[in-house]
Amino acid sequence: MIIGLTGGIASGKSLCSDWFAARAIAVVDADVVARTVVHTGSPVLGEIATAFGEDVLQADGSLNRALLRARAFVDEESRARLNAIMQPRIRERLLQELDGAVQQPYCILSVPLLLENGLDRLCDAVLAVDVSVQTQLSRGSRRDRQQRDAIAAIIAAQIPRAERLRRSHFIVDNEGSSAQTYLQLALLHQRFLAWNGIVAPMRAHSI
Repeated sequence: MIIGLTGGIASGKSLCSDWFAARAIAVVDADVVARTVVHTGSPVLGEIATAFGEDVLQADGSLNRALLRARAFVDEESRARLNAIMQPRIRERLLQELDGAVQQPYCILSVPLLLENGLDRLCDAVLAVDVSVQTQLSRGSRRDRQQRDAIAAIIAAQIPRAERLRRSHFIVDNEGSSAQTYLQLALLHQRFLAWNGIVAPMRAHSI
């Protein structure tokens, strides 16, 4: 069984996927895959430099992610250009990792653009991590050290919050403390295990 995990930028997907991984649930993470496909010297990195300027590469040849985000999210054409380069490679790698993942009792497919790129079709259920746009702006600017308008541009490029929630089977509210989020995840974990006829004591998943 595959549970698709998604959410807007700075919503807390990593917090949630780390929680599942700590409980020996296999996690296939698109963010990790995306970093892998643009490793220094990779053909994908060369295509990105050609499309967005050689200066998106740092002195050591690695990708300047902040600069690329600033250029790729200025308009729809730029986003489409980056997606055309990145998404086929990411999708291919994700499918490879899903094939190799242990899907019992279930596995997590963590993808920021799960719904936008149609990857929810690979999933048995979709779990959205949700916070307000204001929280995204605040957390995102602190975490990535970007200007709020840069974070706002990324939010605008993603699926609207209301549509994400409408298309999700389960929603985790990450506005509060980590402990509050973990409690919601523990309850969902029990539910996913129950789908597979597995019963685990709640104390085994305490925060």
